[in-house]
This record gives sequence, C-alpha cells and structure tokens, in this order.
Amino acid sequence: MHKLPEKILVSDLLYIMGWYISEGSFGKGHDINRVSISQSTHRQGRLKKLIQILKKWGLSPVLSKDVLSFGSGHITNILKECGSGAGKKRIPNWVFDYDKKTLKSLYEGMMLGDGTQGGHHESYYTISEQLRDDFQLLCLLLGYSTSYIHRYHARRKIENHWVEESYDYMIDIRKERHTGYFRANQANTKHYKGVVWCVQTNNETVITRKDGEIVASGNGRGEGW
Repeated sequence: MHKLPEKILVSDLLYIMGWYISEGSFGKGHDINRVSISQSTHRQGRLKKLIQILKKWGLSPVLSKDVLSFGSGHITNILKECGSGAGKKRIPNWVFDYDKKTLKSLYEGMMLGDGTQGGHHESYYTISEQLRDDFQLLCLLLGYSTSYIHRYHARRKIENHWVEESYDYMIDIRKERHTGYFRANQANTKHYKGVVWCVQTNNETVITRKDGEIVASGNGRGEGW
C-alpha cells in the first residue's frame, strides 16, 4: 500500500474529497483501492490542481479520456466515509469542525466537479438528499446563503446517447451579504390555535430552513432587555 507523506495539508485532502464527492467512484476487484474522477476531455483543464496535489503526495495519477485515476488505500479509506454512488454521497460530519479557510478547499473541489458559475450566480447539483443538506450546511459555515429546488428531467439525448428520466436538486448559492425584511403590506393576521414556541440560543441566533431556503436571524432577548 502506498504511504502518504507524514504531514499533509488538510485543505489538500478536502480538495480531493470535494472532487470525489462530485465526480468520483471506486474501482472493483483488484482495483478496489483505485479512485476514478470523471471529467470530460474538454473540461480536464480543471484537474490541474488536483493532479499537482496527488503528485506532491507521491502518487502517479493517470489521465485518460474522460477519467483521472489514482491508487491509494489510505485515501480510499478516507473517501469511503463520503459514500459510494451519486445517490449516496455525503460530507462526513468531522469535516465541519474545520475553519472557514480550510472548508473553502472542499467547496472549491465540489464546485469544480458539479457546480456552475455565471457572473455572481453559482449553483450546485446533486441527486443525493443527504449531500443536499450537507452542502447547504457547508455553505452556511462559509457565510453563504442557499436555497434549493427539486427538478425533474424527462428522457433526453445528450452527446449522441439517450439519458433516462431523472430527478436532481439544484442548490442556488448567494455569497453577497443581504438583509431580508418585510414590508407592511406583506404582513397579515391569521387565526391560529396551537403551540407557539419561543426559541432560546446562547448567541441569540436562530437558523431555520423552509421550502429549501436557509435563513439566519436574530432572536429577541425577551421582556426586560
């Protein structure tokens, strides 16, 4: 089994993890410790940094048509925590303990694989419900606001072959800071009978998600303040 350097940058590891989560798969049989990263030929320029990291770690990545592959039992054991198969991908819980600067490497790798960017607008795509939630949490820790929609795709032809009908989640990302508010004509009264909750947190911040959109808001200290 190939040995990794005694010291590696966590940011490099998370960058590799981001690529695996978006575009990666494991080999089978004798190649079970081999990782493949799918990337069409005209987009393989995006793999430059990934290849540099792998070579820095003493690995010998192989770039062929539509695939970058490399073998490392140590890396495979770590990436297994991210799930296998597009519908089962996730971000391991321990990753979220790292600081914002380190987490940006994970975000960068994921976006290069399954993200799009146009102007100030960025989006990420996945069929995994767990990864949808994990990615929104990642963005929240980075200070980005997100919302998602569940999309249906009819059977279609892509690059001369047919793709069966499918569903996915499109997560919209907003990096700029903005403050939401309600106008007087947007508010109304409604009869309600039931429990009303008063949420209390240590830092007076409440984070909620409704209809796919995450909102961070302040919470009043209550009477007497």
